[in-house]
Amino acid sequence: MKRSFFVLCLFILIFYYYKDILSYYFISDDFFYLSFNSLKDTVKFYPGFYHYNPVFWLIIFGLKKIFGLNPFPYHLIALLLHMVNSVLVCWVTQKLTRSFKTGMISALIFSLFFSQYEVVYWITGISTSIMVLFYLCGLISLIYGLEKHKFLLVLFTIFFLLAYFSHEYAISLLPVGFLSSWLIPGLKRNKRLALLILIVLTFFVMSFSLLRWVSADMSLFVHVPTMPRFFASFLKSNLYLFLPFPLLIDQLPKALILFLSLLIDLILIYQLRRNGVRLFLFLWMLVTEVIFSFTSAVQARYIYLSSIPSIIFLSSITLQKQNEIFKILFYIYLLLILTSGMLFLSQQKNYWVISSNITKQVLFDIKTLYPALPKNNIYFVNLPDSSVDSIWKAYVFRNGMEDSLRLIYPNQVVKIHYLKTDTASGNTRDDPVISDDKLDQLRRNKEIVLIYQENLKTITK
Repeated sequence: MKRSFFVLCLFILIFYYYKDILSYYFISDDFFYLSFNSLKDTVKFYPGFYHYNPVFWLIIFGLKKIFGLNPFPYHLIALLLHMVNSVLVCWVTQKLTRSFKTGMISALIFSLFFSQYEVVYWITGISTSIMVLFYLCGLISLIYGLEKHKFLLVLFTIFFLLAYFSHEYAISLLPVGFLSSWLIPGLKRNKRLALLILIVLTFFVMSFSLLRWVSADMSLFVHVPTMPRFFASFLKSNLYLFLPFPLLIDQLPKALILFLSLLIDLILIYQLRRNGVRLFLFLWMLVTEVIFSFTSAVQARYIYLSSIPSIIFLSSITLQKQNEIFKILFYIYLLLILTSGMLFLSQQKNYWVISSNITKQVLFDIKTLYPALPKNNIYFVNLPDSSVDSIWKAYVFRNGMEDSLRLIYPNQVVKIHYLKTDTASGNTRDDPVISDDKLDQLRRNKEIVLIYQENLKTITK
């Protein structure tokens, strides 16, 4: 009864806090996934594209077939997934720490952690949340399968494949699975079978990745990996996970970020003292950080998975036998994390409302100006990448303009060019710069030139 009541209260809290997203429109990459018109589109390779996520694509395709281009059900699914993931975090925490209270603390902090906005506010974030759903179900199945129920190891295999084909970062579940079989106490009974399954899945992933790269010309990396970029991403993400106060951290010099990150790691290592579960959580966190830091810069949606072991690690410290002053200070620290997360998410909510309204208004005005698209070039000038000039983006037209026009004007083909003036704001897309003289020349040549006006939050001729 107590646990059911907590789950109900958690659901109500999350729904109440995030309910405003149900009125958001589509933005940026959303339009690419909405452009899929057949089942074949959801399983084929896209040359030059970074991801192969057929499970996620199939979900979006199914929602489109049922609900069309009404954004409400898509955002509802994103919210429901986050609610379920929060409960799964509680479940995993309780299984690892043997404490329901610790599970409640972990679930509450996870549900309102500062970085969750991309996954919850953005329909494209469903790719990450559905991956984490299957990831946690897979980890739970593996733990119980190693403990006593051998048949659950088969379920782990299914959940891993569903997670991997929702988002490639689920590959971290393989090394995490190996670590769990060695470090979590009591998980020895079916270890040989589990290790065999993990080895087979590892071979499958490596073979599939090689096949995708060679036969489909699909890039394996968002950014070409370099050691400076890797360390910058890794150290900063490490800091965000244990000092999740982005408005403060973002102002720090690089040298101080390096010092604080190393200091935190030393403190964490001290907390590992003969504790297999904490060592498992620490290595789980590091594995996920290494994978996304190697392939991309720090982005909020990639911290979504890494935040789970770090939050459980912090929550587990409440189980230690400490003096009263330490306990009070530590609970204040957890309260600060929770408060900081809520404040940051509220700020981001405002930016995402602006982004949503801009996208909706721009597309409405294009349709009003041109009921049918002319068969010539369209030049978009100063389109915003984000509604905020910050590393914590609230995307607008980073991508998706071509796909959104295909949805508005089915079966019409048009060539689109992106430009910006030298006076464009800092949150404008990184497009080629055009001078005022050349812009006037385009107009004289009767080309369609649509300029985004920052003060109007829409485009004009």
